[in-house]
Amino acid sequence: MGMIALLRTVLGRQNDTVRALLASVMLMIVVNLEWVTELSFQLSFLATLGLIVVLPLLDCLIPGKGMFLWEDLLKVLVAQVVV
Repeated sequence: MGMIALLRTVLGRQNDTVRALLASVMLMIVVNLEWVTELSFQLSFLATLGLIVVLPLLDCLIPGKGMFLWEDLLKVLVAQVVV
């Protein structure tokens, strides 16, 4: 996913993290189809998807910006709830 994001930045294309995540998942599935059935693969995908999609929504809705370790706590909670 990082390589895809870097390539899109170098080429001057708009950075779309959901598409980069889906492209990296598809590439990983092409490499090894058995990864789809592994729980670690599924949990990693869901946690990353939650951080990309849910975190910005909750960051706007829940007050507390600037508090000590607020962003870190929110990231952990979002990943746990989505997974």
